[in-house]
Amino acid sequence: MLFAVDPGGANSIGILAHELSKTANIVCFAKEAACSHLKHNFPQINVTLLTNKHDQYSKTTYLQLLATIKPNVVFTDTTGRDYSNRSLWRACKDFGIPSIAILDQWMNYALRFLKQHETYQGCIAYTTDDFILPTAIVTMDCSAKLQMIKEGLPENIIHPLGSPYYESFKSKPVKNKTQKKKAITILFASEPITAVYGHKLGKKIHGYTEQTIIKTLCQSIAKQAKQQHFSVIIRPHPRESQQRYNRLIKSYHFASLCSKRSVQESIQSADIVLGMSSTMLLEASLQNKPILSIQIGNHKESPFYLEQIGLLRSVRYTFQLHNVINNLEAMRFNRYRVKMMTQNNSVESIHKLMISLCQLGKSD
Repeated sequence: MLFAVDPGGANSIGILAHELSKTANIVCFAKEAACSHLKHNFPQINVTLLTNKHDQYSKTTYLQLLATIKPNVVFTDTTGRDYSNRSLWRACKDFGIPSIAILDQWMNYALRFLKQHETYQGCIAYTTDDFILPTAIVTMDCSAKLQMIKEGLPENIIHPLGSPYYESFKSKPVKNKTQKKKAITILFASEPITAVYGHKLGKKIHGYTEQTIIKTLCQSIAKQAKQQHFSVIIRPHPRESQQRYNRLIKSYHFASLCSKRSVQESIQSADIVLGMSSTMLLEASLQNKPILSIQIGNHKESPFYLEQIGLLRSVRYTFQLHNVINNLEAMRFNRYRVKMMTQNNSVESIHKLMISLCQLGKSD
Protein backbone atom coordinates (compact mmCIF):
# COMPACT_ATOMS: atom_id res chain seq x y z
CA MET A 1 0.00 0.00 0.00
CA LEU A 2 1.24 3.50 -0.89
CA PHE A 3 -0.06 6.77 0.53
CA ALA A 4 0.79 10.40 -0.31
CA VAL A 5 -0.29 13.70 1.22
CA ASP A 6 1.82 16.35 -0.53
CA PRO A 7 2.51 16.75 -4.28
CA GLY A 8 6.28 16.90 -3.70
CA GLY A 9 6.33 13.65 -1.78
CA ALA A 10 3.91 12.09 -4.25
CA ASN A 11 6.60 12.16 -6.96
CA SER A 12 8.67 9.41 -5.34
CA ILE A 13 5.53 7.56 -4.25
CA GLY A 14 4.35 7.57 -7.88
CA ILE A 15 7.63 6.18 -9.18
CA LEU A 16 7.69 3.51 -6.47
CA ALA A 17 4.10 2.54 -7.23
CA HIS A 18 4.90 2.16 -10.92
CA GLU A 19 8.04 0.08 -10.31
CA LEU A 20 6.60 -2.10 -7.54
CA SER A 21 3.51 -2.87 -9.63
CA LYS A 22 5.74 -4.92 -11.93
CA THR A 23 6.29 -7.56 -9.23
CA ALA A 24 3.60 -6.95 -6.59
CA ASN A 25 -0.03 -6.01 -6.13
CA ILE A 26 -0.23 -2.36 -5.12
CA VAL A 27 -2.96 -0.12 -3.75
CA CYS A 28 -2.43 3.64 -3.82
CA PHE A 29 -4.25 6.29 -1.74
CA ALA A 30 -3.69 10.04 -1.59
CA LYS A 31 -5.06 13.24 -0.10
CA GLU A 32 -6.55 15.82 -2.48
CA ALA A 33 -3.49 17.79 -3.69
CA ALA A 34 -1.33 14.67 -3.98
CA CYS A 35 -4.13 12.72 -5.67
CA SER A 36 -4.53 15.32 -8.44
CA HIS A 37 -0.75 15.41 -8.88
CA LEU A 38 -0.48 11.62 -9.17
CA LYS A 39 -3.37 11.31 -11.60
CA HIS A 40 -1.84 13.93 -13.88
CA ASN A 41 1.79 12.81 -13.71
CA PHE A 42 1.32 9.05 -13.23
CA PRO A 43 -1.86 8.21 -15.18
CA GLN A 44 -0.89 4.52 -15.28
CA ILE A 45 -1.46 4.27 -11.52
CA ASN A 46 -4.92 3.79 -10.04
CA VAL A 47 -5.15 6.28 -7.15
CA THR A 48 -8.00 6.45 -4.63
CA LEU A 49 -8.80 9.80 -3.04
CA LEU A 50 -8.85 9.95 0.76
CA THR A 51 -10.90 13.07 1.40
CA ASN A 52 -10.36 15.64 4.11
CA LYS A 53 -13.58 14.40 5.75
CA HIS A 54 -11.45 11.74 7.40
CA ASP A 55 -9.98 12.96 10.68
CA GLN A 56 -6.22 13.19 10.15
CA TYR A 57 -5.61 12.74 13.88
CA SER A 58 -7.76 9.62 14.21
CA LYS A 59 -6.10 6.23 14.01
CA THR A 60 -9.47 4.52 13.50
CA THR A 61 -9.80 5.49 9.82
CA TYR A 62 -6.45 3.95 9.03
CA LEU A 63 -7.05 0.84 11.14
CA GLN A 64 -10.18 0.24 9.07
CA LEU A 65 -8.28 0.88 5.85
CA LEU A 66 -5.53 -1.56 6.78
CA ALA A 67 -8.05 -4.17 7.88
CA THR A 68 -9.68 -3.94 4.45
CA ILE A 69 -6.53 -3.84 2.31
CA LYS A 70 -4.35 -6.17 4.45
CA PRO A 71 -1.05 -4.89 3.01
CA ASN A 72 2.31 -6.54 3.70
CA VAL A 73 4.05 -3.15 3.80
CA VAL A 74 3.05 0.51 3.66
CA PHE A 75 4.93 3.37 1.95
CA THR A 76 4.17 7.03 2.68
CA ASP A 77 5.62 10.45 1.97
CA THR A 78 6.29 12.88 4.84
CA THR A 79 4.80 16.28 5.54
CA GLY A 80 4.62 18.93 8.22
CA ARG A 81 1.24 20.07 9.41
CA ASP A 82 -0.92 17.20 8.14
CA TYR A 83 -1.05 14.27 10.57
CA SER A 84 -2.47 11.65 8.21
CA ASN A 85 0.86 9.87 7.72
CA ARG A 86 1.51 9.75 11.44
CA SER A 87 -1.93 8.30 12.11
CA LEU A 88 -1.27 5.68 9.44
CA TRP A 89 2.13 4.79 10.98
CA ARG A 90 0.42 4.32 14.35
CA ALA A 91 -2.19 2.05 12.78
CA CYS A 92 0.55 0.03 11.05
CA LYS A 93 2.27 -0.48 14.37
CA ASP A 94 -0.94 -1.89 15.89
CA PHE A 95 -1.20 -4.41 13.03
CA GLY A 96 2.52 -5.21 12.97
CA ILE A 97 2.83 -3.93 9.39
CA PRO A 98 6.16 -2.33 8.40
CA SER A 99 5.83 1.32 7.35
CA ILE A 100 8.44 3.13 5.27
CA ALA A 101 8.46 6.94 4.95
CA ILE A 102 10.18 8.53 1.93
CA LEU A 103 11.63 12.02 2.36
CA ASP A 104 11.65 14.52 -0.51
CA GLN A 105 13.23 17.64 1.03
CA TRP A 106 16.30 18.73 3.01
CA MET A 107 14.43 20.79 5.60
CA ASN A 108 12.00 20.66 8.55
CA TYR A 109 13.02 17.12 9.47
CA ALA A 110 11.65 17.02 13.02
CA LEU A 111 8.44 18.79 12.01
CA ARG A 112 7.46 15.78 9.87
CA PHE A 113 7.45 13.41 12.85
CA LEU A 114 6.57 15.48 15.94
CA LYS A 115 3.60 14.62 18.11
CA GLN A 116 2.96 18.34 18.69
CA HIS A 117 3.83 21.11 16.25
CA GLU A 118 3.62 23.79 18.92
CA THR A 119 6.86 22.59 20.49
CA TYR A 120 8.81 22.71 17.24
CA GLN A 121 9.89 26.34 17.11
CA GLY A 122 11.33 26.42 20.62
CA CYS A 123 13.70 23.45 20.30
CA ILE A 124 16.73 22.46 18.27
CA ALA A 125 16.63 18.75 19.06
CA TYR A 126 14.16 16.29 20.56
CA THR A 127 13.98 12.87 22.17
CA THR A 128 12.36 9.80 20.66
CA ASP A 129 9.34 10.33 22.95
CA ASP A 130 8.56 13.55 21.04
CA PHE A 131 8.04 11.71 17.76
CA ILE A 132 5.54 9.48 15.99
CA LEU A 133 7.74 7.27 13.81
CA PRO A 134 7.40 4.78 10.97
CA THR A 135 9.38 1.55 10.93
CA ALA A 136 11.95 3.06 8.57
CA ILE A 137 12.77 6.42 7.00
CA VAL A 138 14.44 6.72 3.58
CA THR A 139 16.46 9.91 3.02
CA MET A 140 17.88 11.38 -0.18
CA ASP A 141 21.49 11.25 1.04
CA CYS A 142 23.78 11.01 4.07
CA SER A 143 23.65 14.76 4.76
CA ALA A 144 19.91 14.50 5.40
CA LYS A 145 20.47 11.52 7.72
CA LEU A 146 23.12 13.38 9.73
CA GLN A 147 20.88 16.42 10.16
CA MET A 148 17.98 14.23 11.25
CA ILE A 149 20.17 12.61 13.89
CA LYS A 150 21.16 16.08 15.14
CA GLU A 151 17.48 16.91 15.56
CA GLY A 152 16.98 13.80 17.71
CA LEU A 153 15.57 11.25 15.27
CA PRO A 154 16.84 7.70 15.92
CA GLU A 155 19.77 6.74 13.69
CA ASN A 156 18.89 3.06 13.42
CA ILE A 157 15.71 3.63 11.38
CA ILE A 158 17.18 6.15 8.89
CA HIS A 159 18.40 4.76 5.57
CA PRO A 160 20.14 7.08 3.02
CA LEU A 161 19.05 5.14 -0.06
CA GLY A 162 18.51 8.03 -2.48
CA SER A 163 15.49 9.58 -4.12
CA PRO A 164 13.48 7.73 -6.79
CA TYR A 165 12.20 11.05 -8.11
CA TYR A 166 15.48 12.97 -8.34
CA GLU A 167 17.25 9.98 -9.81
CA SER A 168 14.62 9.91 -12.56
CA PHE A 169 16.11 13.09 -14.03
CA LYS A 170 18.74 12.88 -16.70
CA SER A 171 20.57 16.14 -17.17
CA LYS A 172 20.21 17.28 -20.76
CA PRO A 173 21.86 20.36 -22.31
CA VAL A 174 19.35 23.16 -22.67
CA LYS A 175 19.92 25.53 -25.57
CA ASN A 176 19.95 29.12 -24.46
CA LYS A 177 17.52 30.92 -26.73
CA THR A 178 17.38 34.14 -24.73
CA GLN A 179 19.34 36.09 -27.38
CA LYS A 180 16.33 35.82 -29.70
CA LYS A 181 13.84 36.92 -27.07
CA LYS A 182 12.57 40.38 -26.28
CA ALA A 183 11.97 39.45 -22.63
CA ILE A 184 13.67 37.23 -20.07
CA THR A 185 11.17 34.69 -18.72
CA ILE A 186 11.55 34.18 -14.96
CA LEU A 187 9.69 31.29 -13.36
CA PHE A 188 9.04 31.93 -9.68
CA ALA A 189 8.55 28.67 -7.74
CA SER A 190 6.40 29.61 -4.76
CA GLU A 191 6.00 27.80 -1.45
CA PRO A 192 2.97 27.68 0.88
CA ILE A 193 4.63 29.43 3.83
CA THR A 194 1.70 31.69 4.69
CA ALA A 195 -0.81 28.97 3.82
CA VAL A 196 0.80 26.70 6.42
CA TYR A 197 1.93 29.15 9.11
CA GLY A 198 0.20 32.45 8.38
CA HIS A 199 2.16 35.58 7.51
CA LYS A 200 3.34 36.53 11.01
CA LEU A 201 4.57 33.10 12.13
CA GLY A 202 5.88 32.23 8.68
CA LYS A 203 8.04 35.35 8.60
CA LYS A 204 9.22 34.69 12.15
CA ILE A 205 10.32 31.17 11.24
CA HIS A 206 11.97 31.89 7.88
CA GLY A 207 12.66 35.62 7.95
CA TYR A 208 10.50 35.92 4.84
CA THR A 209 7.37 34.55 3.20
CA GLU A 210 6.61 33.77 -0.42
CA GLN A 211 4.69 37.06 -0.50
CA THR A 212 7.61 39.22 0.68
CA ILE A 213 10.04 37.55 -1.74
CA ILE A 214 7.92 37.83 -4.90
CA LYS A 215 7.01 41.44 -4.03
CA THR A 216 10.68 42.34 -3.52
CA LEU A 217 11.57 40.66 -6.82
CA CYS A 218 8.96 42.63 -8.73
CA GLN A 219 9.93 45.86 -7.00
CA SER A 220 13.56 45.30 -7.95
CA ILE A 221 12.67 44.72 -11.60
CA ALA A 222 10.45 47.81 -11.67
CA LYS A 223 13.20 49.94 -10.12
CA GLN A 224 16.36 48.57 -11.74
CA ALA A 225 15.41 47.47 -15.24
CA LYS A 226 13.30 48.16 -18.28
CA GLN A 227 10.17 46.27 -17.40
CA GLN A 228 9.52 45.17 -20.98
CA HIS A 229 12.72 43.11 -20.71
CA PHE A 230 11.14 40.78 -18.13
CA SER A 231 8.25 38.37 -17.80
CA VAL A 232 7.75 36.96 -14.30
CA ILE A 233 5.67 33.77 -14.28
CA ILE A 234 4.46 32.82 -10.79
CA ARG A 235 3.80 29.13 -10.20
CA PRO A 236 1.83 28.82 -6.93
CA HIS A 237 2.30 25.73 -4.82
CA PRO A 238 -0.70 23.33 -5.07
CA ARG A 239 -1.59 24.21 -1.48
CA GLU A 240 -1.77 27.93 -2.28
CA SER A 241 -4.72 29.95 -3.54
CA GLN A 242 -3.98 31.65 -6.84
CA GLN A 243 -6.18 34.56 -5.81
CA ARG A 244 -3.58 35.74 -3.31
CA TYR A 245 -1.42 36.91 -6.23
CA ASN A 246 -4.15 38.95 -7.98
CA ARG A 247 -3.19 42.20 -6.29
CA LEU A 248 0.49 41.82 -7.14
CA ILE A 249 -0.25 41.00 -10.78
CA LYS A 250 -2.40 44.12 -11.07
CA SER A 251 0.47 46.20 -9.67
CA TYR A 252 3.16 44.76 -11.96
CA HIS A 253 2.07 44.21 -15.56
CA PHE A 254 5.09 41.99 -16.29
CA ALA A 255 3.92 39.42 -13.69
CA SER A 256 1.40 36.67 -14.40
CA LEU A 257 0.31 33.25 -13.13
CA CYS A 258 1.71 30.09 -14.67
CA SER A 259 -0.64 28.45 -17.16
CA LYS A 260 1.46 25.28 -17.65
CA ARG A 261 0.03 22.18 -15.99
CA SER A 262 3.22 20.22 -15.39
CA VAL A 263 6.36 21.24 -13.54
CA GLN A 264 8.46 20.09 -16.49
CA GLU A 265 6.58 22.29 -18.95
CA SER A 266 6.99 25.26 -16.61
CA ILE A 267 10.72 24.72 -16.23
CA GLN A 268 11.38 24.20 -19.92
CA SER A 269 9.52 27.37 -20.91
CA ALA A 270 11.58 29.56 -18.53
CA ASP A 271 15.00 31.12 -18.96
CA ILE A 272 15.73 30.97 -15.23
CA VAL A 273 13.93 29.56 -12.17
CA LEU A 274 13.84 31.62 -8.98
CA GLY A 275 12.46 30.66 -5.61
CA MET A 276 13.39 30.13 -1.98
CA SER A 277 13.96 26.46 -1.20
CA SER A 278 11.40 24.78 -3.45
CA THR A 279 12.30 21.38 -4.86
CA MET A 280 11.46 22.89 -8.24
CA LEU A 281 14.81 24.73 -8.05
CA LEU A 282 16.60 21.43 -7.64
CA GLU A 283 14.58 19.86 -10.45
CA ALA A 284 15.49 22.76 -12.74
CA SER A 285 19.18 22.55 -11.89
CA LEU A 286 19.18 18.82 -12.62
CA GLN A 287 17.95 19.78 -16.09
CA ASN A 288 20.75 22.32 -16.50
CA LYS A 289 18.47 25.35 -16.09
CA PRO A 290 19.83 28.48 -14.37
CA ILE A 291 18.41 28.83 -10.85
CA LEU A 292 18.63 31.22 -7.92
CA SER A 293 17.47 30.98 -4.32
CA ILE A 294 16.21 34.27 -2.84
CA GLN A 295 16.01 34.37 0.95
CA ILE A 296 15.99 38.08 1.77
CA GLY A 297 15.30 38.37 5.51
CA ASN A 298 16.78 34.98 6.44
CA HIS A 299 19.79 35.27 8.75
CA LYS A 300 19.85 31.61 9.77
CA GLU A 301 21.06 28.44 8.09
CA SER A 302 19.67 28.04 4.60
CA PRO A 303 16.84 25.52 4.12
CA PHE A 304 17.92 25.04 0.50
CA TYR A 305 19.88 21.86 -0.14
CA LEU A 306 22.27 23.22 -2.79
CA GLU A 307 23.36 25.97 -0.42
CA GLN A 308 23.72 23.51 2.43
CA ILE A 309 26.27 21.52 0.41
CA GLY A 310 28.09 24.69 -0.70
CA LEU A 311 27.13 24.59 -4.37
CA LEU A 312 25.57 28.05 -4.46
CA ARG A 313 24.76 31.02 -2.24
CA SER A 314 21.31 32.42 -1.85
CA VAL A 315 20.51 36.09 -2.24
CA ARG A 316 20.12 37.45 1.29
CA TYR A 317 20.06 41.23 0.67
CA THR A 318 18.15 43.55 -1.64
CA PHE A 319 21.29 45.06 -3.17
CA GLN A 320 22.36 41.55 -4.23
CA LEU A 321 19.01 41.07 -5.95
CA HIS A 322 19.49 44.36 -7.80
CA ASN A 323 22.81 43.01 -9.14
CA VAL A 324 21.09 39.81 -10.24
CA ILE A 325 18.43 41.76 -12.13
CA ASN A 326 21.12 43.79 -13.90
CA ASN A 327 22.92 40.59 -14.92
CA LEU A 328 19.70 39.03 -16.19
CA GLU A 329 18.89 42.11 -18.24
CA ALA A 330 22.34 41.76 -19.81
CA MET A 331 21.51 38.07 -20.39
CA ARG A 332 24.24 36.78 -18.12
CA PHE A 333 23.14 33.47 -16.59
CA ASN A 334 24.88 31.23 -14.10
CA ARG A 335 24.28 27.50 -14.35
CA TYR A 336 24.96 24.97 -11.63
CA ARG A 337 25.72 21.40 -12.62
CA VAL A 338 24.25 19.21 -9.95
CA LYS A 339 25.19 15.64 -9.24
CA MET A 340 22.98 14.14 -6.60
CA MET A 341 24.99 12.76 -3.71
CA THR A 342 22.79 9.70 -3.35
CA GLN A 343 23.19 6.04 -4.04
CA ASN A 344 22.31 4.83 -7.49
CA ASN A 345 19.33 2.54 -8.06
CA SER A 346 17.32 3.92 -5.14
CA VAL A 347 14.20 1.96 -6.14
CA GLU A 348 16.15 -1.29 -6.01
CA SER A 349 17.65 -0.33 -2.64
CA ILE A 350 14.24 0.58 -1.23
CA HIS A 351 12.85 -2.72 -2.53
CA LYS A 352 15.59 -4.60 -0.66
CA LEU A 353 14.77 -2.66 2.51
CA MET A 354 11.10 -3.54 2.08
CA ILE A 355 11.89 -7.26 1.72
CA SER A 356 14.14 -7.26 4.79
CA LEU A 357 11.51 -5.51 6.94
CA CYS A 358 8.79 -7.93 5.80
CA GLN A 359 11.02 -10.95 6.56
CA LEU A 360 11.90 -9.48 9.95
CA GLY A 361 8.20 -9.07 10.70
CA LYS A 362 7.53 -12.71 9.85
CA SER A 363 10.36 -13.92 12.09
CA ASP A 364 9.02 -11.82 14.98
